[in-house]
Amino acid sequence: MADLNLRGYLDRFPEVCERKFGRRFDFAKIEKEFEQVRTGGSRLMARDVAKIFDKDRTPFGRYWPLPDAKALEKQLTRQHVFLSPIVGDGHDLVEQLLQVFHNLGVASLVLRMAHPDQFGVFSTPIVHLLQINRARTVDLYLAFCEELHSWQEHFGLPSVAQTEMALWTYHELTALPLHGAEVEKSRREFDNDVWIQRRRLEQVVTPFLENYGPVELARILCERYPRLAAMLAGVEFERLLRLRWRGLRSRDKGKQKVSADDMINDLAEHSVVHRREARGLASVWDVRNKAVHPDATLSREEVEKMISCIESICFDWEV
Repeated sequence: MADLNLRGYLDRFPEVCERKFGRRFDFAKIEKEFEQVRTGGSRLMARDVAKIFDKDRTPFGRYWPLPDAKALEKQLTRQHVFLSPIVGDGHDLVEQLLQVFHNLGVASLVLRMAHPDQFGVFSTPIVHLLQINRARTVDLYLAFCEELHSWQEHFGLPSVAQTEMALWTYHELTALPLHGAEVEKSRREFDNDVWIQRRRLEQVVTPFLENYGPVELARILCERYPRLAAMLAGVEFERLLRLRWRGLRSRDKGKQKVSADDMINDLAEHSVVHRREARGLASVWDVRNKAVHPDATLSREEVEKMISCIESICFDWEV
């Protein structure tokens, strides 16, 4: 199965614009007109923003309202905005533009025209494709652009802005509930591109991995995916069990490979755990074994009991 050719969608951007809006657009001309603003030679002015909303030059007025020119100029006269130099990742600049426009989409349009190498147009469909999620607005946009940069590098595209254009084109060609051969081929290429799905999964999973331990994740997964939860909890249980047993047998260097049952019995014999707790740990190991054998029946209740046993007995072993 072929991977997605994202560059090919960038090439089709003019065609899709003509089909959707009745004309083609040349954003490069507007980027060139932003040269003085880009380099810090002049501050941002209302007439600069008006260029972005010129219906003969861009389609953006269909999605975002043009700020009132007089009110915007008054605010930009009172609060000067310079788009260069960009300090760090641009957090302060994005924050400043949000204070002026009160709209992330409009702020992103200004940044996209001024610094296409670093910023793209923020839109919900592309956020969904990338699977970006952050609690704060500025962090969301910066993560969005950072991820676009990763896609730019992987697919060999000219800029962050043009990467967003390519993804927008893909979305437009595949979002409608059509089932033509070309549409289905595009969707399959996106869905089956391992690099793309790794990036998307990383965006979704990383916050959970950073905030929850293995057993906590197992409890979260348990209701919907009990077997996966049991596998995850089982790996952590074995790690904790071996850690505690090795602490007990720190002088015994000869025995390296010991079964889980033997370790549990050893802990019970040395009163590290009570016999009742040892039976619970043995049950945990049984559930772990069921999880890794697909022909074994495994209930959600068994997994929940397994997780509770690990939490109540094993968590102190880490200390």
